[in-house]
Amino acid sequence: MSAASAAEEGISMVSSAFFWVFIVAVIIGVVIGGVLGALLATVVLRAVTKWLAKLAVPFVRALVTVLIYTFFGMVTGFIIGRVVGVCMKPSLAAVVVAMFVSYPFDFGIRAVVIKYRFQLPHGKACQIALVISALSLAVALAVTVPLLSLVKFPQ
Repeated sequence: MSAASAAEEGISMVSSAFFWVFIVAVIIGVVIGGVLGALLATVVLRAVTKWLAKLAVPFVRALVTVLIYTFFGMVTGFIIGRVVGVCMKPSLAAVVVAMFVSYPFDFGIRAVVIKYRFQLPHGKACQIALVISALSLAVALAVTVPLLSLVKFPQ
């Protein structure tokens, strides 16, 4: 084996090891972020429900509600993202368009899940969903847009 091929193999092994360390770190980060996000969303849901509907919701019931509407929101977001991805070139604008197109669907999903999980009138469920949607939009814009400006999209 020549020195050049040994060097290439060594680089390949380092790249492979780095790749797997990176993948594991991303998976751990997503799990920790998901857990912390769900807990924070649960606290917000309980506070908004207490404020608008004067209803004290148990933590576990609120957590399950958050997980239900997050799951269905992710499914619709994935579908919307695929449609926007087919219709537009990959860019920051495409990401923002997909995000704004998905918000009415997220609002409707939240309202329906909250209505049936907490046995609330439709109007109260819509008020709660509207406040949560406004808060999530503010957080999404504050976090996502600056981070996406760092991504180099193909021209």
